[in-house]
Amino acid sequence: MAKHLGEFLSQAARFTAYVASSFVGSLRGNASMALLALALSTTLWMFITTEQNPPRTGVFPIRIPVRAVNAAPDVEVLGPLETVLLRITAPTDQWADLSDRSFQAIVDVSNHRESEATLPVQVEAADSRVRILDVIPGDIRVQFDAAKSQRVPVKVNVLRAPPAGFSYEDPKIDPVMVTIHGPERLVSLVDTAVADVDLSAARSNVRQSFTLAARTSRGTDITGVRIEPANVQLDIAITRHIDYVSLAVVPDVRGNPAAGYWVSKVRVEPPVVAAAGPQDVLATLSSLKTQVFDVTNLTVTTARTIAVDLPQGLSTVDRSTVLVEITIQPIQGTAVFNLAPRLVGAATGLSADLNVSHIEVTVKGDGPALQDLTLDKIQVALPINGRGLGVFTVEPQVTAPAGITVVRITPARVQITLTAASGAR
Repeated sequence: MAKHLGEFLSQAARFTAYVASSFVGSLRGNASMALLALALSTTLWMFITTEQNPPRTGVFPIRIPVRAVNAAPDVEVLGPLETVLLRITAPTDQWADLSDRSFQAIVDVSNHRESEATLPVQVEAADSRVRILDVIPGDIRVQFDAAKSQRVPVKVNVLRAPPAGFSYEDPKIDPVMVTIHGPERLVSLVDTAVADVDLSAARSNVRQSFTLAARTSRGTDITGVRIEPANVQLDIAITRHIDYVSLAVVPDVRGNPAAGYWVSKVRVEPPVVAAAGPQDVLATLSSLKTQVFDVTNLTVTTARTIAVDLPQGLSTVDRSTVLVEITIQPIQGTAVFNLAPRLVGAATGLSADLNVSHIEVTVKGDGPALQDLTLDKIQVALPINGRGLGVFTVEPQVTAPAGITVVRITPARVQITLTAASGAR
């Protein structure tokens, strides 16, 4: 097949060259031959181009944005409008170069003032070699609203303050008022036009134009409106504090935890903050206190964000609060009990004689557990285990509640003499 196509193209080219040569030689005398040569050349070029780069038909995979045109001056279109897909035909090698900017999709909204309408989408391709076969969807819904304009104040939102050792003054704003244009339902929501400013790298005065954002009183951005002018000029004076120092932060912990508990650890994050102010004030300080952290009746570890308590005339450079974590733990203590031992496993008809009347038991545990500990909750047993007459040495066995640890038993061994009970045979 390829061989036949090559022979055909070769012959066609030779024929075209012959005809063209004849056309040049007899242009004035044979107009019909000139037209024939031109037609054959054009046909041959189209045939070769189509064979080498055949057209490809399909759905273009990128959605095309639709723009409304010809709106009346007192009408606003609520957007953004729905996007569309296109079914197109284009040369195969051209598909890779196509983008959403290769097409223009519009809806004509002239003479429409109702709340909404369904309108046909018109699409044109920037390249004449691209043919649009279908628009999906062919019609889209467009919502309308009355046009509205209102004046709102300009505000500055400082996202991040200057670095340590620098501060800023209130910005000078130009202009202080701007106009919001757009659909009435959206314009009515706008309270301010806000310029977001990042001063984290500012070490000198800032004079710059910033883009404005339309926002509600709660800080929500409103899109779909226009701000005039769209930018605001800000002059922000940056001041360097020559006198500043880093000081340790000492939490002001007051009160007492619940009975049986104590403050075992205090942690501050960050442990140091930078303070700026007059040198004579800074020279008298070795640390900064926080506001009061009351631990009264606490039984568990607690963390709070607390403000740094600054002397008059000082300010913090980077932050004004710290995280304070107070670790609360039960108090560990000991207690001593004198307990009468109890024989366990003594055979019937025997009498036991002990060399001690009481066993001294020392225990330890958390404060709350020790406070609840009473004599009846500790048991001392002397296991006889069915032994007969005689003298034996037994190790006392102590049973204590959960959370209580037996530290010492005195004596560690008890001598027991087993004899026949009076009247026993």
